[in-house]
Amino acid sequence: MNNNTINSINKTLQAYGFEQYQLTEQSTLDELLLKHNTGTIALSFANDLCDGQSDNFTSLIKAVDLYDLTYLLAETCTKRLSHFSCIKEFVIGYYSFCKGACYHYGDKKIYVNPAYIFNRWNKHFNKSVKLKDFITILLLHELGHAFQDLEIPLLQRKREFFSKNIQPVATPEAIKRYKHFLLTTEIDAWDRIKHLLKEFSLDSVSFKKVKSDCLDSYAKMDDIEIEKRLKQVYKHLAFQ
Repeated sequence: MNNNTINSINKTLQAYGFEQYQLTEQSTLDELLLKHNTGTIALSFANDLCDGQSDNFTSLIKAVDLYDLTYLLAETCTKRLSHFSCIKEFVIGYYSFCKGACYHYGDKKIYVNPAYIFNRWNKHFNKSVKLKDFITILLLHELGHAFQDLEIPLLQRKREFFSKNIQPVATPEAIKRYKHFLLTTEIDAWDRIKHLLKEFSLDSVSFKKVKSDCLDSYAKMDDIEIEKRLKQVYKHLAFQ
């Protein structure tokens, strides 16, 4: 993608009030990379923009508008959870390591990636769950993990489980048991926040849909991914 096209796109973004998103020089005709102060969004519909004409920017502006709306909704939703003292901070940004929302037990923060959240909502829930409710449900689930950490820190739970169940070899039985450990941990996190639905004006139908989709992704996780996670945990525990 040439500099004229990049400059034209950035001027258009600025004209629409999205100066916080800037197209980078690493963008290609197959993938647009929009730099934000919290990370980068990758978009894959750049072919219509190759002639540099602003008339072709409608789809890009709409996409950026939706991502930014999700960012603003995430800010609103996290403020509603700010009174939970077990969370040190909510960090919102386009971080590649965060595939939606994730609680980090080390720094007691919940990270939120609006781009991943919007894409997932748009693909699976845009006709059944409100975007704001979807974000809130994901955040509450991560709060459930924080509640777990208050009771027994994750590192301790993993040590206890591994010492009782698994030898330091990724055998088929070890993979099976660790998958069960992951799934039961997720179920427990969901169960810990069910009582908060009314407080956040969430209906049980939307909650169950999101919960079911999340648990299904764990249930369908293949052995290769489980083995990868298992080895990462072994390596992590070895340095503790």
